[in-house]
Amino acid sequence: AIDDKTPLLRSCDAVNRQGLRLLKAIGFGTDAKAINSFLGWEQEFFVVKAEYYRARPDLVACGRTLIGKLPTRNQQGELNYFAPLPGTVKQLMENIQAVMLRVGVPMAVMHNEVAPGQHEMSPIYCQAPFSCDNNVLFME
Repeated sequence: AIDDKTPLLRSCDAVNRQGLRLLKAIGFGTDAKAINSFLGWEQEFFVVKAEYYRARPDLVACGRTLIGKLPTRNQQGELNYFAPLPGTVKQLMENIQAVMLRVGVPMAVMHNEVAPGQHEMSPIYCQAPFSCDNNVLFME
């Protein structure tokens, strides 16, 4: 809703207004007409097989992990981070990438994260108001 976005739009206007004022005050870029804010976001998420999901009442009830245990001592996160994407996860992320491209959001990054089953996708960064819209589209 626009009411949710109003603070961001007002912030962008304030950055533009005060940024131009600053440039004029320091005598640099005095011919500038606008200051634009750019934003790049990333979404990190876990991919869990459906049968494992259904076996976890906390995930089913609220979509979050409420129970669990600490990671294994000396867990080597870089082994997962730099590993190739598992086949089914790669296929899922390519499908998401195709859907996002169809709605006008080109995704630039997709890779594993440190925790097992954790992954990340990020788009090409753009102006802040559009970037926030793209993030909401991705989360939906």
